[in-house]
Amino acid sequence: MEPKTKRRKLEDFNIIKRDDLNISSKTIFTVDKCRELFCNLEKELEYLTGDLATVKVFGKVYDIPRKQAAYGDDGVKYRYSGTTIPAKPWTETLSFLRDKIEEHTGILYNFVLV
Repeated sequence: MEPKTKRRKLEDFNIIKRDDLNISSKTIFTVDKCRELFCNLEKELEYLTGDLATVKVFGKVYDIPRKQAAYGDDGVKYRYSGTTIPAKPWTETLSFLRDKIEEHTGILYNFVLV
């Protein structure tokens, strides 16, 4: 499924196309702003726990070996390995990041897995 787009502005992105890769990247925040955003996210994010922090592989349940959280638009759900995770509402910092990324890419986002 192709993502919904507003407009595409990749002329000022770094593009890597080789070895079956197709990567577009761009620096949009200063190091200080990145540190600020990271600290805000560490305060705001609520990581998944309990059954939502497990994965079933070939019938056996394992703890996921990292912290993760799901945020997005109302009603959006993330499914994998028999688990369905409802997205929590966007935090202030995630909304800011989503809006900036949409502004730079022209792609509209409705979900993020952190």
